[in-house]
Amino acid sequence: MFIEFGYKSEGATLFNLAYPEIITNYGITIDDSHRYEEIKDALEEWIYTSPHFETTENILSKIENISFLANTGENRFEEKEADLLIRLLANLGYSLIDQNKWDDFNQVVEKIDITSSLGKNSLFQLIEYSIEHCYNLNDSRRANEYLSLLTTYFTKEKTKPIGKIYIANLIYKVTRNVEETFSWIKDVEQTSSFDKDRLGYDDSLDAFLPLIKLNKLLNLCNKGVSITSAIPPVEKGTDEEVLVEFERMLCLTTQILAEGILQRPITNDITKRVYPIIRYYYKEISHRNNYWYKLKQLKGQYFDFLISAVSELDSKNLENLGDYLFSEFIENPKYWSTSIQRKIIKSLLKNGFDSEKARTQLRNLEESMLDNHDVDGRVRACLAHSNVWFILGELEEGEKWLKQAIQESIGVNYRKDYQFSTWIAWLRKINLKDSLNAPIRIK
Repeated sequence: MFIEFGYKSEGATLFNLAYPEIITNYGITIDDSHRYEEIKDALEEWIYTSPHFETTENILSKIENISFLANTGENRFEEKEADLLIRLLANLGYSLIDQNKWDDFNQVVEKIDITSSLGKNSLFQLIEYSIEHCYNLNDSRRANEYLSLLTTYFTKEKTKPIGKIYIANLIYKVTRNVEETFSWIKDVEQTSSFDKDRLGYDDSLDAFLPLIKLNKLLNLCNKGVSITSAIPPVEKGTDEEVLVEFERMLCLTTQILAEGILQRPITNDITKRVYPIIRYYYKEISHRNNYWYKLKQLKGQYFDFLISAVSELDSKNLENLGDYLFSEFIENPKYWSTSIQRKIIKSLLKNGFDSEKARTQLRNLEESMLDNHDVDGRVRACLAHSNVWFILGELEEGEKWLKQAIQESIGVNYRKDYQFSTWIAWLRKINLKDSLNAPIRIK
């Protein structure tokens, strides 16, 4: 936070106070197997921060001399010194990218050992991140440079299908070369997530990203396929039916996204296009279904993806989508919790939706948003609500709901200290909005 607001000397003081004891001028020695995960997390935080205060050469000299003492061997999750080195090199690389220290970043890339799968994956993700970062900075020269580096390390002949999808996505983004993009994915088969363990338990669409990216690219290359061809049917009455429909809705959304990127005018009213997508969750599925609980966890991100896709078309279609969603909140309230409504309002705002309409919808939630929640749920609702008010630029409303979150948490003997973490979050948010008074608040 100090670095973010230009107080490097204060940041250096805290950095030195928090410096891990296991790091010396000669290297890193780990002698506590029971705390290995904690130690690893601390080292990853240290190395991400360290380029602000130390030279890359000095940092490398330390992490290239990692040693585990003999009694650390049993409980470190079978990780070796070389594995930890790769993790630290990757974190160092991300930090250098974020600081635009490209010469130092190139040094790190050369030191990653790609003979292991961990090394290969780390290098792929690191170069991918560098390309995305350069693209976002409109640095096309450097983006092309790192794209060339990526395809040198990962060739068509040796790269797995998912890797080809991600490389093709970068090629299209950076070069808009349709022919080269398609050459990477022309033999890639459609992917599905029938393995329920791959869906995870968080609320992200990560498990479906290969499917989304592949079908987006096929549509951008004018090689798109129907949703039934992309996702074939399964036996009626099986648990997989609900997953097949979910993936087909993602493919429909991807078609809209591609049309927006290509700026093709849509022939039908957007509400007709999105009708089946919006009503996907209008179901009563048995709790015994292997997929339904996990798919419900994805509801917020599902609609965030839809809103983002429609926003690529134009502002009018985004307004029509928002109005349609708001009407569904009223007509079918049982399928729209206040939490989901708030997430949708937030997503609409991020994509340029009318702020006055969003403000009205946000206020409509306040009467009932804390009903039927335990203390933890009420605190989370207040914090989420505060965040959306901050996005709207309403500092007083944001502060009011932060204070309400603290009020809801008072007297709760949970392991997590809501009062402290809430004020830390508040401090960061308000300082970004009112940076002139940041030093006073921090002190």
